[in-house]
Amino acid sequence: MKIERLTNKDKKFYPTMGPFLARRGVEKEIGYPIYDDPDKVWLIARELSNVQGFCYLLEKKKGIYQVGSCYVVEEYRQMGIFKTLLDEAMRGLSGKVQLTTRNPVLSKVLVDKGFSPGKSRGSFTEYIREA
Repeated sequence: MKIERLTNKDKKFYPTMGPFLARRGVEKEIGYPIYDDPDKVWLIARELSNVQGFCYLLEKKKGIYQVGSCYVVEEYRQMGIFKTLLDEAMRGLSGKVQLTTRNPVLSKVLVDKGFSPGKSRGSFTEYIREA
């Protein structure tokens, strides 16, 4: 598995992420639409040309980071891809990292990785960790 870092300014971004940005099943699973905002750095797990999973990293304020739109393609689940993406997203960060999800599998991984559950809104819970 290789992890690529792309922004929406990269030539490879839309050919790689386009099929996921508009896929209703992905949006339904994540719980919200995926946006390609210019300040997001997308971490994309790949095996050859196959996208296995992705998430974004966004510095909201100095020292406050958000990881979001976390998704692993169904046939690649239970292989540690989300853990690898999360580790890569947090590598070299210093400050607070936030991730909001309603996915119970991701929630367990986050707690195992030292994140603490914070405020909840509807079915979503925010998880926070100092990096």
